[in-house]
Amino acid sequence: MKTMTVNDLRVTYLDEGPRDGEAVILAHCSNASSREWASLMPLLVEEGYRVLAADFCGYGRSDPWPDNRPFNADADANILKALVDLAAGPVHFVGHSHGGAVTLEVARHLPAVLKSATLIEPVVFQLLHETGHPQWSVVTKMARRVQDAVDLGEHRSAAYIFTSFWIGRLKWFLLPQRHKLAITSTMKKVVLDFELVDLAHRTPEHYASITAPVQLIIGTRTRAPALAVGQLLLDVLPNVDLTSIKAGHMSPFTHQKQINDLVVAHLQTVSSAR
Repeated sequence: MKTMTVNDLRVTYLDEGPRDGEAVILAHCSNASSREWASLMPLLVEEGYRVLAADFCGYGRSDPWPDNRPFNADADANILKALVDLAAGPVHFVGHSHGGAVTLEVARHLPAVLKSATLIEPVVFQLLHETGHPQWSVVTKMARRVQDAVDLGEHRSAAYIFTSFWIGRLKWFLLPQRHKLAITSTMKKVVLDFELVDLAHRTPEHYASITAPVQLIIGTRTRAPALAVGQLLLDVLPNVDLTSIKAGHMSPFTHQKQINDLVVAHLQTVSSAR
């Protein structure tokens, strides 16, 4: 992996494929890293794209956010912007969950270079807050329980609360021990990810300026707050197509081939339309 400095922190990233190819920037979910896209990257390289994927701060091999520094709401957005600078040309985004939310924040500032985006259940929960949606209380209840557990130093409990919310309690218990340990080690950053909801006051209209083609992928078996965010984005994005799949929130892990095929097909459609 390569390294760069963003937010005065060491950030690790992957940069694969031809340098003269259009760039695809991949943004991972909370608890994960750029390895989330290990099966997608070679497919995109084979299609002739240059693929960039970083570890957000506090995930993978990137430095954690320092305890003695106030959290910067743009911390992960700055990492994606640094990848855009490396691409030095047109970019396509693929973002999942937290990565999808960060992608939306960056995309609205890049009308000149953004060519397309695939968003897989972006958790822009601040939209629920700003619109007074009833699912906001579901999110805050879960976030508060995670925060309380981390404050008590019970990171394993925090990992259980957060992960079982998305995949269910039984699937959490069935996870290999190494996966549970990896998730547990990231919970301080997960709490900071929730801070974005309080720090970034975004309404659906903030994203109405994203006119590039957007593929929005939502699992029919996901949680209600994610469905609610998806509907709000469908109502406001001017060039969006919805794809529903029989999956939960973690479809890039549980339905890799289906997600990969959808990403590649969307890119091909966008390219053939130009």
